[in-house]
Amino acid sequence: MDKYLMGDSLKPWKGGVAQSITFVITQDCNLRCKYCYMTSKNQENIMSYETGKRAIDYFLTNSNLFTADAVVLEFIGGEPLLEIDLMDRLTDYFKLRAYELDHKWFTFFRVSISTNGILYSTEKVQKYIKKNAGKVSIGITIDGTKEKNDLQRVYPDGSGTYEDIVKNVSLWKKQFPGATTKVTIGHDDLPYIKESIIHLWNLGLKEVPANVVFEDVWEEGDDIIFYNQLRELADYIIENNMWLEYNTSLFSQGIGYPLSEEELRKNSCGTGTMIAVDARGNLYPCIRFMDYSLNNEKGYVTGNIYDGINREKLRPFYALNVKNQSDEECINCDVASGCQWCTGYNYDESGDGTIFRRSKSICKLHKARVRANNYLWSRLAREKQVVLKRRRSGNNFLFVMLADNSVSICNYEGRKKASAVISEKKLYEIAEYCLINFVTPVIIHSDNNEITRLANSIFKELDYINIYSAGNVGAYSYRDIIFHNLRSIKDEKEKKNCCILKFEQEEMHKLSEGVILALKYYERVNIQWVYGSQIDLKIYYDQLEHIADELVVYYKDGKLKQVNIITDDLFNSYRTNCSFGYNNFVIAPDEKIYACPAMYYAEEQNYINDFNELHFAQIKKFDLGKNPICNQCDFKHCKWCFYYSQKITGEYGVPASMQCKITQTERKATDYLCKKMKENGLEKYCENYVEMGNFDDPILKRDAFTLSLLNFSYDV
Repeated sequence: MDKYLMGDSLKPWKGGVAQSITFVITQDCNLRCKYCYMTSKNQENIMSYETGKRAIDYFLTNSNLFTADAVVLEFIGGEPLLEIDLMDRLTDYFKLRAYELDHKWFTFFRVSISTNGILYSTEKVQKYIKKNAGKVSIGITIDGTKEKNDLQRVYPDGSGTYEDIVKNVSLWKKQFPGATTKVTIGHDDLPYIKESIIHLWNLGLKEVPANVVFEDVWEEGDDIIFYNQLRELADYIIENNMWLEYNTSLFSQGIGYPLSEEELRKNSCGTGTMIAVDARGNLYPCIRFMDYSLNNEKGYVTGNIYDGINREKLRPFYALNVKNQSDEECINCDVASGCQWCTGYNYDESGDGTIFRRSKSICKLHKARVRANNYLWSRLAREKQVVLKRRRSGNNFLFVMLADNSVSICNYEGRKKASAVISEKKLYEIAEYCLINFVTPVIIHSDNNEITRLANSIFKELDYINIYSAGNVGAYSYRDIIFHNLRSIKDEKEKKNCCILKFEQEEMHKLSEGVILALKYYERVNIQWVYGSQIDLKIYYDQLEHIADELVVYYKDGKLKQVNIITDDLFNSYRTNCSFGYNNFVIAPDEKIYACPAMYYAEEQNYINDFNELHFAQIKKFDLGKNPICNQCDFKHCKWCFYYSQKITGEYGVPASMQCKITQTERKATDYLCKKMKENGLEKYCENYVEMGNFDDPILKRDAFTLSLLNFSYDV
């Protein structure tokens, strides 16, 4: 199963690039919803027909300013259906003037109306819908169950509105089959989220956008209630196969990962590119900057329909991005993506009228949402074999060695001492730590079936990775990595995501045979060798050429298989070097923290911390960027090992010459692969790749004697 609805984003009309113009035709409303940000509703500010006409003329006759190929005219209040006659006249006028001006918007326009639904079935509203069929979309706000809805969405006398809204849902759905509602969540109604989303699905609303209010209304423990509600909803979704047809924005594959520099340079919303016009003809960056939406600051006017837009007033919005309105905590947050805020609310709460200071009122609730998302997607992947499109949460991994005889996952040799097994109590503590701190646990399994079953049971609620020896378990899931040697790969039967293939010198001449076989079953093959064996680099390169030839066959068929040491430099824009001691740490069976498994197995064990003192940001020990040799190298993939480097050179940060030569050999194989792809018309896969050319070792190039030591065969 690789197609499903849950987690998909709503598709805006014209891809979201249409110009958005909001007409606030009234600031009056027939409801008094408790969480509404429009805190100064009134009956005075009602747009006149003449003001509306003047606004339409301004937008249509200034095509040099409003260059989008399409437009969305949004009518909003208060409650816009209170002014249905005005809305009808303005819609007619827009169509007439666009036609007279032969404006491109005559064809490419939509009318969007956000309403509380109380007046939906009235004769005038129904006449308007029929008159503008195909051009108008209407969203009715209903918050879920009667209990949740009536906690917030009330009449001026405090009575609930659910019955008066829900009676119109059937007609609304008939007229707008793809319609969605908008669920808003406040402190009081947190306990009703699960049942409310399910209720709306049962009403026929298969897409349910939902969000918590941005305002600071939250109390201690609200994030726990929020998480529990979303987790219970996740269980319901999975147990009833709801992810195949239904959706809510509370679950998304786009949240919960660190932000790239590119993402930090973007803005979080469309404020500044949207336009809102009020009853007096004043223009605003969006309705959240209008007086009736503000409690502390004055309205932020950016012009008017008579004198035009003041571009100087918009300059701050053109400069606005995620980075310059966020503090260091938010910029460096491991789960920052999907965290939302309102720039208008930031402005109102800033204390000095700036838009460059971000409110963090919902920080804890965002993290609770990410935890619930991790839970949903992990269960779907493991139990329903859903192929995920999302990126993982956070940058940090904690490798959990279940026993002394856990499978060796790198170039070290493990030791067999089955009596050393991590405790059940510690496994529960690790799972809780990973959940709270957005650390991905990686379980390194042993031959001990009892501890394997226990670990899988404890970590089942997390998005975790298993590493098994081939043949240890019967059924693998999408995050499981199987460790093979060249003999065991022949036993693999089913196609999987990734395997690690370990080899020694005596098997060197069979390396390509083993990798080519593995590529039949795995999308990615990671090659490793055992340090301490002999590496004949000429044989090694010949074997890599054979593998490259096989990869070209796959690429010609459109199958982008990967072999780490050959393809990472070709396809990755980032380094895939070892991150142990920086983003990755190990908890060993002695329940202490090590930089990597090799340090646990070393004769002189060198642990970093006790588990109770684990804090990733504080214990980072090996930063490749500070490596005096590696930070001068542009290779994106390298088998550089700080543990082995210290053994050979005496410095963790100075790699042995052998490590550099092996990497050079692998890079030459990447050059060969790129050449073959170009010969076969596959140049597009090499666009961002720079061939190695002459390799200059920053140390070796200084010394003719050391250069003379370079050859294609030496002891590792």
